Amino acid sequence: MNYEQYQIGKKEWLYYGSHGVAALGLIVYVFYRSLPVFIALLPLGIAYPLFIKEDLKRKRMETLRLQFKDAILAAAEGLHAGYSVENAFAASLREMEQLYGKDSMIAGELRLILHKTAYNQTFEEAFRDFAARGRANEDYCENRGNHWGKNPDPGGHIDGYGVAEDGAENHERDSDLDRVLY
Repeated sequence: MNYEQYQIGKKEWLYYGSHGVAALGLIVYVFYRSLPVFIALLPLGIAYPLFIKEDLKRKRMETLRLQFKDAILAAAEGLHAGYSVENAFAASLREMEQLYGKDSMIAGELRLILHKTAYNQTFEEAFRDFAARGRANEDYCENRGNHWGKNPDPGGHIDGYGVAEDGAENHERDSDLDRVLY
């Protein structure tokens, strides 16, 4: 699924279209009390889903970002426990299925990533494909700059402490997971 494009489904058309028609009916009743005006403006009420399409897309991206954050935290717990990256994300998938349901966006994406790695695609390639479609860490990367493969310490650590403060002269804090995230 490409998260940059939002397709309004039949149920959403019916749901939001009926909301638009109801709101239009209320407005026409309060201000005009005229059936011809309601009929003339009815296409606006029916087209209401088109007006809120960007908002629906934004809400879907926010949901994906929240779920992605939880998935990364769950995977980090697995990595901290000593799991391999693939096993940590498999554990994260189980946790996301319990938390958000098996049909959630993040569960589907994690399943797809694990499926690709099972068929000899590298984890990094599978994760980059998700990142390209989901842009789940777009805001974070825009705020920090692109640190992929670079020392993330151009004067200060990720955690906010400078190099001089901890005595490290030439440190590299990027682990494999950090490179995926940044």
